[in-house]
Amino acid sequence: MKQQITRYIVFFALLAFSLPVADAAMQCSGCHGTTTPVDYRPLDEASRNPATGGFQGNHRTHMDAPAAPSACGTCHPGSPTYISGHRDGKIKVSSRINNSPLTTTYKNSTSAFSQSATPAQGSCNYVNCHFENVTPIWGSNPAATSCTTCHTTPPNGGSSGAAGSHSKHAQYFPGTANCLKCHANNTSFQHATSAGNRNLAISFAA
Repeated sequence: MKQQITRYIVFFALLAFSLPVADAAMQCSGCHGTTTPVDYRPLDEASRNPATGGFQGNHRTHMDAPAAPSACGTCHPGSPTYISGHRDGKIKVSSRINNSPLTTTYKNSTSAFSQSATPAQGSCNYVNCHFENVTPIWGSNPAATSCTTCHTTPPNGGSSGAAGSHSKHAQYFPGTANCLKCHANNTSFQHATSAGNRNLAISFAA
């Protein structure tokens, strides 16, 4: 009887170890975003919040709602094809964010870094949508940014954007408010996050 019981135990133990591991069908928003309403963008909060899935960052200000997994690939290469078993405890940031001509670094590095509940946030350098300038620290308040965060006002060429006749026009129409005379949509934060991915909107109606 003992031998038979032992055989059963060995049989079921071998069966358990031989069965394939199943990954649950799950959307990215189940861990990173919100499910009600469905929004793939990670929830920005002041600190890690397991109840809501929120953590420090500026994901929601960098992507339009409700976003899609493909939008994550701009900064996190390969992420649009991740399955629920992808987690390895590392965060990888693209070394060519927004097809930047120069190598993008996060905290002066291109290496994947370990996840943490209390991360030390850093800045990116050489990002196309920030005119190759050093970005504000990840998780900073978007309301604290201005036109000069990415380029001079008016743009003067070089790494800060095209020169053209901006400086000449600024002699007659100084200040960022007057940018609206020709660029009707360039005062919103969305303008900053879409820079390099859309055409410049120029209007002479004013």
